Amino acid sequence: MCKCAQVFWCVGRAGVVEVQPSVTAVLGQDVVLPCRYRAQEQEQVVQVTWLKRGPEGTRARLAVLDRQHGEHVQEPYAGRVLRRATGGELEDGAIVLRNAVQGDEGDYECHLITFPRGSFEGHLTLKVLGECLGWALGAGHGVVGVEQ
Repeated sequence: MCKCAQVFWCVGRAGVVEVQPSVTAVLGQDVVLPCRYRAQEQEQVVQVTWLKRGPEGTRARLAVLDRQHGEHVQEPYAGRVLRRATGGELEDGAIVLRNAVQGDEGDYECHLITFPRGSFEGHLTLKVLGECLGWALGAGHGVVGVEQ
């Protein structure tokens, strides 16, 4: 298992998971939670699972992206979480979190299962800014949103 925190990428047994250690959203706006795996030759990502870490080490599952079975988004995230990339490849396991709310703030985990090399993960922290503060920062100044 590869674990990383506060780094842009981490190296596992053979592959690399690319995440941003910190992502900032504006209240009410959509935000991308990035997670990309650099697959080696003859390797493929078969599943990506997104979790939100809660108090006392609890974890809430947001979504499972599966190469064979498609996507499944858990309540209460149904309608708010979708896969950013289109197509069958899961190397880009990023998700879009729609209409960010203050309760979305926190730590997230992106777990990737690859074949034949196994499991890897990345971690990021999401900060949600109020609308006024987000506007004051302006586009492209530390706020990661969804490209229009």
